[in-house]
Amino acid sequence: MENKNEIEKILASLDSIQKAEANPFLYEKVMIRLEGKEARVVSIVPIKIWQAAACFAVLIALNIFVWTRTDSVGKTQNENKNPLAQEYFSYINNTIQF
Repeated sequence: MENKNEIEKILASLDSIQKAEANPFLYEKVMIRLEGKEARVVSIVPIKIWQAAACFAVLIALNIFVWTRTDSVGKTQNENKNPLAQEYFSYINNTIQF
C-alpha cells in the first residue's frame, strides 16, 4: 500500500510541470550571429589524408585476410585448434530451420 501512495505522490508532482520558455529574441540573435560570419575554407593537413588512406588500406587488407581464411559456411579453417574462435563464430552455426 505504501508503494501505491508513493507512486501517486510522484505522479501528482508531474501535474504542475510547464514547458520551458525560450528568450523571445533568441531566433533573432541566432540569425544575426549567422549572417555576420562569412564562410571560410578549412584546409586538411596532407599527413592526415595519408593516415586516413593507410587506415582504410589496413582495414581492407584485414578484411581480405579474414575472408580468405574462412570457408563458405563461415567456419574458420583452424576451428578445431582454437576454442576461442570456435566460441566467437558459434552464432553462425546456430541456424534456424523451419
